[in-house]
Amino acid sequence: IERDPFFPVPKVSASSLVLNGILWDEVKPTAIINNEIVQVGQSVNGKVVVGIWKDKVILSDGSNEVDLKMYEE
Repeated sequence: IERDPFFPVPKVSASSLVLNGILWDEVKPTAIINNEIVQVGQSVNGKVVVGIWKDKVILSDGSNEVDLKMYEE
């Protein structure tokens, strides 16, 4: 299902992280977390973005990973 990247989406939070949106691109995906634009390798709230997919972002603090999903399952 294609989603308009500018259409408001539900915000999902995990330990003070809020996934505001994902701007999907196979070459250079971008996520908006806590209203901050980030890409793989950048950090937000002490966690490094290790992966961005169409429906989720994975962050790591070095020992634990956090999945932020666009929609609750």
